[in-house]
Amino acid sequence: MPERKNDIKPVIGLEIHVELLTETKAFCSCPASFGGEPNTNTCPVCRGEPGALPVLNRHAVELAVMAGLALGCSIHEISAFDRKNYYYPDLPKGYQITQYFHPVCTGGAVPITLPDGRQKKIGLERIHIEEDAGKLTHRGDETLVDYNRAGVPLIEIVSLPEIESAEEAKAYVESIRRILSFIGVSDCKMNEGSMRADVNVSVIVDGDHGERSEIKNVNSINYIGKAVEYEIKRQSEMLLSGERPRRETRRYNEDKSTTEHIRYKEETVDYRYFPEPNIPQIRLTGEDIDHIRGNMRIMPEEAERYIEEKFGFSEYAARRLTSSYEIYEYFLEAAGMSEYPNHTANLIIGEIITKTEKPREYLAPSKTAAISDMFGRYEITSVSAKKLVSICSVTGESPVSVAEKEKMMMLTDPDTLKNMVEEAVKESPKSIEDYIKGKDTALKQIMGVVMRKSGGRAEPRKTMAILEEYAGKLRNGAK
Repeated sequence: MPERKNDIKPVIGLEIHVELLTETKAFCSCPASFGGEPNTNTCPVCRGEPGALPVLNRHAVELAVMAGLALGCSIHEISAFDRKNYYYPDLPKGYQITQYFHPVCTGGAVPITLPDGRQKKIGLERIHIEEDAGKLTHRGDETLVDYNRAGVPLIEIVSLPEIESAEEAKAYVESIRRILSFIGVSDCKMNEGSMRADVNVSVIVDGDHGERSEIKNVNSINYIGKAVEYEIKRQSEMLLSGERPRRETRRYNEDKSTTEHIRYKEETVDYRYFPEPNIPQIRLTGEDIDHIRGNMRIMPEEAERYIEEKFGFSEYAARRLTSSYEIYEYFLEAAGMSEYPNHTANLIIGEIITKTEKPREYLAPSKTAAISDMFGRYEITSVSAKKLVSICSVTGESPVSVAEKEKMMMLTDPDTLKNMVEEAVKESPKSIEDYIKGKDTALKQIMGVVMRKSGGRAEPRKTMAILEEYAGKLRNGAK
């Protein structure tokens, strides 16, 4: 008998940290912007100096509530902050202000779509608000600390352990990234650390549930998938060989596509949580929550569906045009000024958002609409339309003036085209003879002569119509 395959079931949960899109930090007025010279965006509050008191950033709470509403959470009218006590060089106070006992959001779910089209919802345990830590930079034998990021407001989105594969993990993170960036909760730039994940993986082999490993601070959707795949394989092989995985914290090695041991968790760490004494409870009314809901942007799925229904675009085109709220808004404005929204969409998808995430800064919507209309009216070719996007994005000139100056405008005057056709026929006696004898494809050769004479500017449809009429008369006269 063939050997029975082992029953291997991954159990995966993610803790997603998302920095909120506020101008200032969670509990002080220091800028929350990315970058800057190390330790320049700091003050006594975010450095944890004695006597400095935190003041809660109201906008951070509104964005956290917005995230909860977008992900279908229950929003609690009363929530509170706690102190999570631990020592680490990037935590200047020796504790982190977070929400442990009473988070602002619980429940909810994240919809995901897998590459094969299957859809699923991943349940959430909670969303809570907390402050970010600083950043350590390792340089040779020394470690430098930058407190610019310390105190930046973030939310932690904790999933239930309902993710069952690397593909599901990637789809889950991508769905959160798409939703929260679209509605303006965060820019979700994983390369800048404003969105990152702690990945928890354990494996059940033939009913035997191994210990969980946590891979810390993975900042790429691709790396999250690879980390999950590696851990499933590593832990499965250990259990099948009779060795039990130990509960541990690991890191992802980007160069080797593996995870590496950092430390074992022999027992639960005692963070000595207790209520934060310097920050009052957050008290929200039903009216507060309704006000936040009423001022939220459209969800990306709704925006995608709207574009499909209003313009008749494909799912792919609608998805590309809603890849960010800025792109969605830009398309609607440009399409609203154009007679040919389909051409507008093609220009945006093919020529603009491939070059920039901020289309409005690249080319004004009115100019995109003007180029679309020129192409739609057969005044320019598709090649010229692309060239106009490139030129106008740099010079800021009017598309019409550039097209005229660069001789991109198609020749559409009937008399001009007729003269060119007559000259081309005279220069192509063999082709016109073949056409008269019944070889219709011979007109393409004559059309080629017209295009050469016009420098490629003869408008093809009108030119061919004139050529067919002229050649048809010659054919009929020869009969």
